[in-house]
Amino acid sequence: MATKHMRRALPGLCLALTTPVMATGDTTVTEWMPLGSELLGPGESMDDDFLVTNEEGDVLGFEVRFDYDEPISDTSWASDVQVVVDGPGGERFTVGGFTNIDDADALWSFDGPGSDGPGRYGDSGNDIFLPWQATPIAAGTFHVTFTNDWFGDENPNEYDSVSIRFYQTIPAPGVAAVFAAGVVIARRRRRSR
Repeated sequence: MATKHMRRALPGLCLALTTPVMATGDTTVTEWMPLGSELLGPGESMDDDFLVTNEEGDVLGFEVRFDYDEPISDTSWASDVQVVVDGPGGERFTVGGFTNIDDADALWSFDGPGSDGPGRYGDSGNDIFLPWQATPIAAGTFHVTFTNDWFGDENPNEYDSVSIRFYQTIPAPGVAAVFAAGVVIARRRRRSR
């Protein structure tokens, strides 16, 4: 007899486990993830993979920060940096640059000659990049490429403490709540017969 009830409960349970978890509209942010520090000449880049877990939900966007300096004073700016973020499903978002600026989906908030001097640069607050806010993408491994996109001279620039963090949805209800709802649905079916 218990087997018969289990067969009836199983479809409700399967439905509950395959129902997508929806976002509440609230967001959370990961810790800063270091990409590294490098002296980069024209066109040189550093890159790495970052695993963003699904514990906090789907990814809405990201934020980048770095310290910039020119060991040899020239005409390059911090905003000449181009950052490319490739998502786990092939999504791509490109920020900034100079030589390849036509490839950019967005510019830095500090774009232009105001970013000529040494210091910490990055977009935050209202200037974070939320390319996937309308349709969040699944968490997973994100590939980040950070490139000195200034080809106006041969002098390398120093980029220190380059880091990224990701903005994610806060899932609601949690998987446990969805699981419990499936069990309740299955039990109600059994009682009604």
